Amino acid sequence: MNRSKFFILLMLVGCSLGCQTHVLTKKAELSRDHTFISFEKTNKPYVFKGEVGGEHINYTKIIAFEGDQYKVEVSPESEQLELSVEGKGIRVEDIDNSAFKKKVTVDGSFETFIVLALTAHPSETFTLTITPLKKQ
Repeated sequence: MNRSKFFILLMLVGCSLGCQTHVLTKKAELSRDHTFISFEKTNKPYVFKGEVGGEHINYTKIIAFEGDQYKVEVSPESEQLELSVEGKGIRVEDIDNSAFKKKVTVDGSFETFIVLALTAHPSETFTLTITPLKKQ
């Protein structure tokens, strides 16, 4: 096997082992990124590293059901970065009085989207970690 074929094979195997099974679909627009995720196939945390700034907004939408609970964390905790959490029939609690650590529980809807929006001014790189917790 020549070197280039080996490299391509190595990349494919690495991706199949390391690619996240959470992402259902992604859509990138001029100043908005939308990522739809699910924890149906895995209970491992979803981790995303990105950058936002100016008018750009990064949306992550979790397909969730009654009784689902998630821990949402954003780092670094920066004054330039803002996290909002919205959704029908959800309860959002701060963890450790932090604007960047939330416990989100679905308790008023059979099914819903939990919508996480990240913005920054002027700009900021971030890591978003979503960890599923036990159902209520």
